[in-house]
Amino acid sequence: MGSANFVGGLVNKSRTFAREVGTLLSTERVPKLVSEGQASEAQKKLVYRHLAFCNALRLSLRGQDSWDELAPFVTRDELTELKGFANKPTRLIRSQGEDLADLIGTEMSQQLLLMRFDATLSRLYDLQGGCERIKNTAFPDEVRLISRGLVWLSAGAVPIAFLSADRQIRVIEVLAVIVISLSFMVVEQLGASLKNPFENDDNDTPMTTLCRTIEIDLRQQLGETKVPPPIEPVDGVLM
Repeated sequence: MGSANFVGGLVNKSRTFAREVGTLLSTERVPKLVSEGQASEAQKKLVYRHLAFCNALRLSLRGQDSWDELAPFVTRDELTELKGFANKPTRLIRSQGEDLADLIGTEMSQQLLLMRFDATLSRLYDLQGGCERIKNTAFPDEVRLISRGLVWLSAGAVPIAFLSADRQIRVIEVLAVIVISLSFMVVEQLGASLKNPFENDDNDTPMTTLCRTIEIDLRQQLGETKVPPPIEPVDGVLM
């Protein structure tokens, strides 16, 4: 399962979480929510904290520490507390669980509702862990050296084979040799760059764009109309 599967799962599960928050946390199902205003406030808090989770995961995977980017989604006190934790995304999911448990209550019917949310939060942990495994899995130096050596050996063997042939070399054959050799080298370089898709390079997973997509979807599910625009590619590259 590659990074695209985990990140795609994050998008889908984010939409699921926002749907559950919007449809299940209502005054009819949760006694503590005594008014529509209180229900809306609770829904917004949970959805915005989820947006903080998505962006915190992005920053964590890319090794960036600009945690103030989470300020639009959580309170100042929560952000200050969050900075003290080594794994910010994990702490944010824990906070979601704590707030949901406190909000929903302890009656049997309410516990069934809490179990529904708990399954979603657990799946978010799974997706986070999958991304972290891809990020932290180190390829042995021997694999890198052997694969690169074989590629360069192949790229060098092709022109030698042509030049050693007992016949006149044509221009089209020279061009074919160059293209084949370059193809070997380009494929090897692409493979090296794709080993870690979370380095914020041109060929990496566009986490910033995906976080913006999630933000637009979830805020519109809350009924908001003033949402940020989608991120446009720069020189054909989405970040």
